[in-house]
Parts: sequence; structure tokens; C-alpha cells
Amino acid sequence: MKVYISVDMEGIAGVSHPNPTGRADAGYPAAVDLMVGEANAAIEGALAGGADEILLNDSHGGMYNLRPADLHPAARVLQGQKAWSMVAGAGPDVGFDVALFVGYHARAGHPTGTIAHTFSGRPTLTQLNGRLVGETGLNAAVLGAWGIGADHRQDRVRWECRRIVPPDVRPRPHPKRRRARRATSGRGGAPAARRRSAGHRRGRLSQRDCRRLRRDRPRRRAGR
Repeated sequence: MKVYISVDMEGIAGVSHPNPTGRADAGYPAAVDLMVGEANAAIEGALAGGADEILLNDSHGGMYNLRPADLHPAARVLQGQKAWSMVAGAGPDVGFDVALFVGYHARAGHPTGTIAHTFSGRPTLTQLNGRLVGETGLNAAVLGAWGIGADHRQDRVRWECRRIVPPDVRPRPHPKRRRARRATSGRGGAPAARRRSAGHRRGRLSQRDCRRLRRDRPRRRAGR
């Protein structure tokens, strides 16, 4: 399986201000260390998922932030400003099966995203087919056109991948994870039932119960 990993900096855990993302700032080396750590974690995750070829794209700023010597030796590193995109090295017709976005961030104008912007620090508004998108959605659209599924684990940007990339090219869970998920799903399975009962003993509610309470709350108030 060929895996393409695109790594930005503003969405890296621990980077919470724009200043350390610039090379002239005193905090830049520490931000790069965090970026290297998450890049290596993504490489190790790809290997665990069955990857036999990995290309890691340095996608922040001028695209020469990562120190190749600090990265996992199983991956090749692509650096230097590409002509037009943070995913230009993935295709077309290069044969990648999946793309992972690491350190991506919320779009410009997002009300709660950290260091929210789209390709520029200036106020921008980008739309794709009438939907507000940022760098994640635009890059995912390019990959989707090439038949490459893309995914990101951060809540603020993951929905862009899911709404833009066609369902037939979205990444699918690893077969072992699917089996584990079915075994503990609670649809007639004892493990999930025991977990729920233990949760009740600790005073916790399941997600289903929480949704039911939120749904019924207006009716209770009206009845009072």
C-alpha cells in the first residue's frame, strides 16, 4: 500500500500561536520538533496499517521545515515549494492508495479553530460548490479527483475530507479494526453490555442516553 502524508504545522498539537510557525521566531525550533514527532507518529501508524511505501510531504510555509535525519527511515521526504499545492507530489497517476493530513488546521473565519487561515494570514473566504472549505477541503478535492482518499483526525477539519471526497475513494478502516469494532459494538454483544453496566455503576451515561435526554428536555420544560 502506498501512503502519502502531507504535514502542516499550524494544526500540530502544542502549536497554539502563529508566531512560532515562522522561521524568524525563537519558538520555531520547538514547533519543528513537535512537527517531527507527529510526522513520525503518522509514519509508524501507516506502517502498522500495512504501508510498504510512504512519501512524506513537508507542507508548511516554504516547505523545508522538517529535518530528514530526524524522520523515520521508512519514509521518503519531499521538500521545497511545489508549483501549486500541498499535495502536488501525490499524482496524478502515481499510484497512491491513501493520503493522511497531519497538522492541518481550520479554515479562515472558523469561529473556534486555532490559527484558522486558508493559505494566507489575510482574511479570506473560500468556497467549493457553495461549501466553506479551507486547505483541507481543497487538497482533499484534488486527491479525490485522482482517486486517492484523504483523512484527518482533528474534528475542526475532518468533516471537510468527509464531505468533499467521494464515498468510493474514502479511506476504510483496517480489517482488524473493523472486526474489533463489531465485537464491541453492543449489537447483541456481551462485551459492550458489560461495559455499559460498568459505566452505569460509575455514574456515567451512554451517548444514546445523552442524546435522548437532550431530545426530551424541551418537552419536559413544556410540561412543567
